Amino acid sequence: MRGREGFRYGVGKADTSGGHVAGRTHIIMDTDVLAEQASTLGRVSDSLDAAAAAAGAPLPGSVFGVLASGIVVGAANGLASNTAQLLSSARELVATMQKGVQVARESFDDVEEQAVAVMQEFES
Repeated sequence: MRGREGFRYGVGKADTSGGHVAGRTHIIMDTDVLAEQASTLGRVSDSLDAAAAAAGAPLPGSVFGVLASGIVVGAANGLASNTAQLLSSARELVATMQKGVQVARESFDDVEEQAVAVMQEFES
């Protein structure tokens, strides 16, 4: 039942004091939250990608003047390169997290559809 807020079965209440749950409990699955998380991770990944591209742009040799060009520009370009590499690694991590969240959402959707089908069989 994709797109639904969730489904609820049972009449019991969960024990929020850390004890055991007695009786029937509510099962609530809201995959819209996972979809929103995946979307946010996608935007973060795009931002990190843009930042890595900007950070990796080399500085021209004359940017700090002729006297500083041999020392400062090389160090600044080295730092920029390392920063771009770090941002690219972070982007890869976020992209992997996004894929994981998307897979979890799809799995919860499948479980929800199966649970609804089973519950409907019991109600028939």
